[in-house]
Amino acid sequence: MQNQKRIKQLELYAAKCRQNVMHMIRAGGHGHVGGALSAIDVVTALYFDKMNVDPKNPKMENRDRFLLSAGHKCLSQYAVLAEKGYFEYGGSTVVLIFKKDAIIPDEDILVNTVAGYETKVNMGEKIGTSVYIR
Repeated sequence: MQNQKRIKQLELYAAKCRQNVMHMIRAGGHGHVGGALSAIDVVTALYFDKMNVDPKNPKMENRDRFLLSAGHKCLSQYAVLAEKGYFEYGGSTVVLIFKKDAIIPDEDILVNTVAGYETKVNMGEKIGTSVYIR
């Protein structure tokens, strides 16, 4: 009976994560629906049932780590991390790291950064230009 309750709870988490994926795709204007949705059950089971993780202590030394190498499925991991409590969905800070001089950031990002302001960027929105594409 306890196992059935746990499975039902995991199914509810997975359903919420599917909604989160669809919300991200709508907000960003594009995304890999099939890949993300196909991975939700596995990623949900790992984070909510199998892995030793704690969003209140994300740097604990004995935590498990999960590397999702299929980039087109990354929305599934983002959705599960949000549901697990690692960040507030829709209110996260994302830091991108590039090789020095590999991109030219858009003007609004530069101006806001110098002024100490955040710049709202929707998923999939352009933030700069690659020097390699020119």
